[in-house]
Amino acid sequence: MDSLELITVILTLISIGGFIFITFPLLLLLKGKKIRVVEDILENGNRFFSLNIFMAGWGALHYATVFLSGWHAKRYNLYEKRDLVPKKLKLWFIVYYVVFMLLCCLFTISALITYFWLDKP
Repeated sequence: MDSLELITVILTLISIGGFIFITFPLLLLLKGKKIRVVEDILENGNRFFSLNIFMAGWGALHYATVFLSGWHAKRYNLYEKRDLVPKKLKLWFIVYYVVFMLLCCLFTISALITYFWLDKP
């Protein structure tokens, strides 16, 4: 096995394992009560993102961008309300966002290496 193939396999396994063993349990933790508290504060009790696990994933990424970026918060009219959310709760969403994006980047890098640099038969 070539060293580039080994790097690709390692990146793929890390990203898939990270999604299964880090991101998914973190999403289950967020879906429990944390996303409901954030929805109560930011969305005035409208619980759209806590309906199921797929919407919770979308909501966790959405709220993390609101907490990270003032532009996104202004765009969704949540700029003043985002300061009402406790800092520990914000940190959970930001950690989920960073881990999710990091794993997506690792998987994309492994796919690009496979497509462009590995020998084709």
